[in-house]
Amino acid sequence: MIKLNKKWSDYIDKHPNSKWLVCGRGPSIKDLDLDKYKDYKIIGVNDIENILKPDYLVIVDSLMSFPPARKEVIRNTKCDEIFVNNAQFGRQLSDQVFDSKRLIEIKLVNCRKDKDLQSGKIVFSNNSTFVACDIARRMGGIEINLIGVDFTGHKSLDNEKQLKRINEDYELLVKAFDKKEIKLYNLSSKSKITTIPWKNLK
Repeated sequence: MIKLNKKWSDYIDKHPNSKWLVCGRGPSIKDLDLDKYKDYKIIGVNDIENILKPDYLVIVDSLMSFPPARKEVIRNTKCDEIFVNNAQFGRQLSDQVFDSKRLIEIKLVNCRKDKDLQSGKIVFSNNSTFVACDIARRMGGIEINLIGVDFTGHKSLDNEKQLKRINEDYELLVKAFDKKEIKLYNLSSKSKITTIPWKNLK
């Protein structure tokens, strides 16, 4: 069993009153000018380092679910703080042990079972960036912006059933964040998310 050095409790409210970019790998990520967001914390998912280096990385899908090229990017990540929901992900690479010193284990709960965000766990839906949004909130975020979270052409999520769930769950998250005076915005005009307020890239 892998024993982790880092504890999730040390990250709660680590960045009070902070602004965040939640970055996915959708086409709109190419529209992002990072120079305009120097004061923002960046949290990305999976193999986002093909595109940019985040401050924090989120991996909640099994590493074995990624094709070799994407898994290689994850394995070679330069990110020092990686949130996972299963510490044993570190054993899933056959050729080496993932560097467990950088892993932070989080506990997840279905967002529909914790609509008011009272459980103390991180809420999840059917996409990794949803988890990243709630991690940013728990770390002190008061404004959280999605970019590259488009689902356009996504092999498993760009279909009517999954997009319906995505939009319903993000609507729940927007309402829960509003009650806590936390703003959630979508920076992508290309996104198939319709339930998050849209804001122009600046």
